[in-house]
Amino acid sequence: VKHAALDEGCGACHDPHAGFGKGFLRAEMKGLCKQCHGDKAAQGKVVHQALDEGCNACHKPHASKNKKLLNSPVDALCKDCHSIPGKEGAIPHTGLAEGCSSCHKPHSSPNKKLLTKDAGALCLDCHSDPKTAGKVHTAIDEGCGACHKPHGSDQKNLLTASGDKLCLGCHKDPAAGKKMRHDGLDDGCSGCHKPHASKEEPLLKKPVNELCKACHATHKKHVLEAKHAKAFPGGKFPVSGAEMACTGCHAPHASDEKHLYAKPEKDLCSSCH
Repeated sequence: VKHAALDEGCGACHDPHAGFGKGFLRAEMKGLCKQCHGDKAAQGKVVHQALDEGCNACHKPHASKNKKLLNSPVDALCKDCHSIPGKEGAIPHTGLAEGCSSCHKPHSSPNKKLLTKDAGALCLDCHSDPKTAGKVHTAIDEGCGACHKPHGSDQKNLLTASGDKLCLGCHKDPAAGKKMRHDGLDDGCSGCHKPHASKEEPLLKKPVNELCKACHATHKKHVLEAKHAKAFPGGKFPVSGAEMACTGCHAPHASDEKHLYAKPEKDLCSSCH
């Protein structure tokens, strides 16, 4: 790749009698380049610090084997200053295969980290929008980076921490201080909850009774037609499809009562009976 300025001759950039520096340039490097290329590259809110070193920190002035007259292929050039992103964890982001410039602008950007778009919008260029899947996890308002690493991680799905540790960074431990703990917690939060969005409350993978019966298949139905159901304190008894919801009587995570009852057995039964 040849610099188009060469067509104007050496004198377009060099002054043989009174130039600047070793190259006898007609102006200092940054000012000389701006005479043709302007200063648009540095007009973003966030400017790449490499610009302080001058254009030739990344570009060759005359010719190069690489596009944009780069000193070396783009990713190799970035790694001269930046750590290798794939080594940030055992699992690299597959997006790295498309190169640094697929997500970052080289000169300046209106976005943090020189991103080509706002972080959330950038991720959605490749990933589906979770907001189309139902009620959304409020953590999404903080952006994908609240839970996921952009380059690499030792955790599946590029998580910033192992599953439950990540969830407990915002949510209280539901079993803390309780005598009885639901064995289902051993499968992690994602055993019952979706991380991004769900049509079920609270981000459940399935309607609550359907979810419970995946493990507790032998339990009989508690039908809505039961005469005492309407007397449940606080209004209508919670339902799941055409059945009373398991969570009407049982705490889903942990309890101080046997069988994970939501309250002492006598109090629980007398609520309706």
